[in-house]
Amino acid sequence: MADQVEGVNEGRAYLIHLIYDFIFLLLIVLTSPYIVFRLATSARFRAGIVQRIGFVRRSPFRGRCIWVHGVSAGEVKAIQPLLLKMEEEEGPLAWAISTTTLAGYQMAGKLFPDKFIFYFPLDISFIVRRVIRRIRPGLIILMELEIWPNLLYEANSAGSSVIIVNGRISERSYRGYRRIRMFLPEMNRISLFSVQNEEYRRRLLALEVPEERLMVTGNIKFDGLDISESVDQALLRDQLRIGADDRVLVAGSTHHGEDEILLGLYRRLSGVDPDLRLVLVPRHLERIPDIEKACHKHGLAPVRRTRLKPDRSPIGKEEVLLVDTIGELEMVYGAAHMVFVGGSLVEVGGHNMLEPAGKGKAVLYGPHVQNFTEEAMLLERNNAALRVSDGASLENAVRELIDNPDKALELGQRAREAVRSARGAAATNVKLIRTRFLQKARIEL
Repeated sequence: MADQVEGVNEGRAYLIHLIYDFIFLLLIVLTSPYIVFRLATSARFRAGIVQRIGFVRRSPFRGRCIWVHGVSAGEVKAIQPLLLKMEEEEGPLAWAISTTTLAGYQMAGKLFPDKFIFYFPLDISFIVRRVIRRIRPGLIILMELEIWPNLLYEANSAGSSVIIVNGRISERSYRGYRRIRMFLPEMNRISLFSVQNEEYRRRLLALEVPEERLMVTGNIKFDGLDISESVDQALLRDQLRIGADDRVLVAGSTHHGEDEILLGLYRRLSGVDPDLRLVLVPRHLERIPDIEKACHKHGLAPVRRTRLKPDRSPIGKEEVLLVDTIGELEMVYGAAHMVFVGGSLVEVGGHNMLEPAGKGKAVLYGPHVQNFTEEAMLLERNNAALRVSDGASLENAVRELIDNPDKALELGQRAREAVRSARGAAATNVKLIRTRFLQKARIEL
């Protein structure tokens, strides 16, 4: 389509994509021993392998569909408010939803049980071409900035419009794209970049994305957050075997290096407040055995969520609840008095602090939140979260909230209001999609 390929030299692009395919396939050959080992030993690695190499079932729709892609569970959840708002205005539409991770696939199945769901293909030209022929998308929506060169190239060739929704580009990604912008990916193959804030817009302008294709529309993730106050606390605590009077610290999406810090501070602070309880939700479940060992090292007994029995007594002071399930983090946040968001005391870049904020919880996180800079700034502008510098300052902050429960309540109330005030991006994006893309995409159930 003309607006997608303007400024793209197709002869040069074809040669570059041949080289890209060759390098991709060469890397697969060189790493094949590792790939075989991972396939044999990791169920998560094997998940969806047949679909990843292009063997997805044919589209069940009569006409073209909307293919929307979210990398992992967080991006898949952000699809929901967009999809619901679109169907509220247009009626039922043909949706194909892809994801990359096992957690994302499970989340998609939970949120969209009646939709066409599959794993995103490897970005090799003949694999992507096969998937596009079987899916027949009229419009491809990529959540955040999941740009793959062959997907863009083959989508253009098939006449499918490609847009970015809820776009974001970190400083690290920006520097990387600057180094390769003369080669790949070809930004002109994307018809619209709907981005979260002005900083992301400036970075994409510097990457020579045409100004007329850039729109700042806000963050759709705010629209998908549960900000209701109708949680049945008694039922939730009973499910997690937490006592009615216990004060709960939930540590969500933790990484290696953070669990030891949290177990140490819990061991010390539970001596000050015998009603304090710790719930650990690691980012990667394969780390559970190592965390159990760390618990024993600190004189604590780990209790797995999957092993809780209805008749079990509440979690005790000497125990730590380990959530070893996928997709329950947001629910677990509902039982918290205060929440530490992981990936932020170590140099991972942080995880989504909006989920506990939307639930009205006192939110704490470390200094490394570059993956969620906008979200952290929103909360901090509204005095709705505490950023700590290290393990010692985290312990001091938790102690302060224990000593001042009213402060924890106020932080949570401000956090919920900050999230509420930032909603509306889904409606803005739906308006853009409906007026500029939906009709020519010929979507038909």
